Formats: sequence, structure tokens, C-alpha cells
Amino acid sequence: MRKIAVLSIISIAFASCHAAKITRIPDGPPVAEKIPVATEDKKDPNIPDIQYKVMGTWRLVSTTGGFAGKTVTDYKDHYYTFTADSFFVEKPGEMHKDKYDWEMVKDIHTGKETYQMTGLNLIFTPEGNDTLHADMNAYDGYSYLLVRRK
Repeated sequence: MRKIAVLSIISIAFASCHAAKITRIPDGPPVAEKIPVATEDKKDPNIPDIQYKVMGTWRLVSTTGGFAGKTVTDYKDHYYTFTADSFFVEKPGEMHKDKYDWEMVKDIHTGKETYQMTGLNLIFTPEGNDTLHADMNAYDGYSYLLVRRK
């Protein structure tokens, strides 16, 4: 029952995404547009720092959330790829692509102003270079744990 509830919430979150024809590499996630590599001397001052940290392909490990944050779901073959202006969601038998942007919002958990990715309405918190936490900016929302695909 919990899996059905979680899948329903995730499906609703991605309902506005559109299917895209993506070239796949064997045994891996989609090959999306070229992902820009930012160096300190080549960063665009109009792009938030968090965007550079999020860009790349990430494997969804688990989600936690719902009422009282007690619903935990583990994932195996779900990938998120973030490029300069688009995100791709790949799960078994499905592929979605949509555009995104960044907006400054008040984080309901910390009360601080921060960037939120539009389209997914997530606030990202990197942990080193290989782990990414993404939180819905909503009460009883879900948190996503992602690891960078190597």
C-alpha cells in the first residue's frame, strides 16, 4: 500500500513532464545534451552555484516523506539527468523531459531564502560531490536521496 501511495505521489509530481526520444547507452541512463563543466574562472554569474553542483546524472536511491515522514521507498533503476536548462527522468519503461529554471524562495524547513528548481519544485543540498539531497518545499513533502552516476 505504501508503494502505491509513493508511486502515485511521484507520478503526480512528474505529470507535467513530456516524453522525449532519448539515445541510450548500454547499461546506463540517457545521453542528454552536453553537460557543461564549470570551473571557477568560467562560471556564468547569472547562474546559481547550485546549478553547477546539480548538473550531471544521478541515480535515485530512496525517497522519504509523506505524513510524519514515515514512508521510505528504495529505488534501483531510476535516474535524473540535469543539463543547463532541462531535466530528464528515466525509470523502467519510461522517460520524461522538461525544462527548468531557478527561483528564489523561502525554504519552509529553515526559513531562509534559497534557490528552488522550478518544474520539480525541489531544493537541493549537495553532500560532497557524489551525494545529493533534494527536498520538496512543502509540508509532508518528500525528500530524495541521489548519488552521482560514475
